[in-house]
Amino acid sequence: MSVLFSFVIALLSEVIGTVAGFGSSVFFVPLAGLFLDFHSVLMLTSILHVFSNAAKLILFGRHVRLRLLLLFGVPSVCLVILGAYLSARLQFKITELLLGLFLISFSLFLFFAAAD
Repeated sequence: MSVLFSFVIALLSEVIGTVAGFGSSVFFVPLAGLFLDFHSVLMLTSILHVFSNAAKLILFGRHVRLRLLLLFGVPSVCLVILGAYLSARLQFKITELLLGLFLISFSLFLFFAAAD
């Protein structure tokens, strides 16, 4: 049951994130964090993004701007590798709390900013 629930959360967060124009992690990470440990959530989020971005490239690939891809893509890949290394080596109890508070605050900001 929890595997099916994880897939439903992932699918809904990805659809909402794509349609709304911001990351699906805003939805997926807090919800998955209720049921899974931090490293499992990170792993599932990375898998979600790989398949999500592959689908977006298939659907919207002809509209990709190479300059923006290089400006955001290269630093993102480098920092993801650094983050993966650090998450395997360091304890992140306070970071988990800060990430959760940030995502809640960001979600509330987006919710109330959209109402204006």
